[in-house]
Amino acid sequence: MSLSDTFRKLPERVRAQIADQLITRYCDPAFGALPKREIDLLFFGALVDAGLVGPKTTQYDTARLLRVTPARIRSLAFQAGLRDPHATADTLRRRLAEALTTVQYAKEEMLVVFGIEDPLLQADLVARLKALEVTPDFSFNRELVRIPKSMFGDLLDALLDEQKKQQVVKGLVRAGFPDGSFREVVKGALGKLAEKVADEAGKQAAKEIVDAASPAIRSLLGQGVEAVGRAWKTFGGGKGGGPGATDTALA
Repeated sequence: MSLSDTFRKLPERVRAQIADQLITRYCDPAFGALPKREIDLLFFGALVDAGLVGPKTTQYDTARLLRVTPARIRSLAFQAGLRDPHATADTLRRRLAEALTTVQYAKEEMLVVFGIEDPLLQADLVARLKALEVTPDFSFNRELVRIPKSMFGDLLDALLDEQKKQQVVKGLVRAGFPDGSFREVVKGALGKLAEKVADEAGKQAAKEIVDAASPAIRSLLGQGVEAVGRAWKTFGGGKGGGPGATDTALA
């Protein structure tokens, strides 16, 4: 179905509103003053407002409808999103939280993989990840986000309440993470914790790491500290044996 056919199926009231919007903005500040790029964005925005394109349609479907490349649609969608007065920080946060609870997750070795097609939402996600000192991997597909599973818990902690976290956990289980996936996601932090204990000789150093951890994973790290502490005492670390004594006991 062509764009014209789709447009004709809209209610007459909606078609009139779109026509009024286009004429008004095209003539501002003067007829013919807008460059082609702005005209393209003007028409694209009108299609979004009419519901003909948007979050519920894929970029491929939109590209087919408008007879342009998906890359062109991605660029238009990003520019239109940046200019949308409703796309506030709070709105983007809510949309991103909703996306994380509805996307399909995949497990790729040590990475949590999921897709976000909306370019503005993806840019917002990247900014939030960088604030957590995480660099996502877009090596093979710009729409697929790859995040180390050891850092994924921090992202959830920053964005989601407990109820939504449980929804994400269900998606992770379906992707192949073991049941109790939130613990599995942050397990990498426990590995780093054990290394730190071995290097600094004991439980006190591990407690300092836990104190600096985010509240969402502090209790899990605390359990790891207790386990490492018990092992340390068993192998002589708590009696001044240190790493060498541990090595001897293990041998």
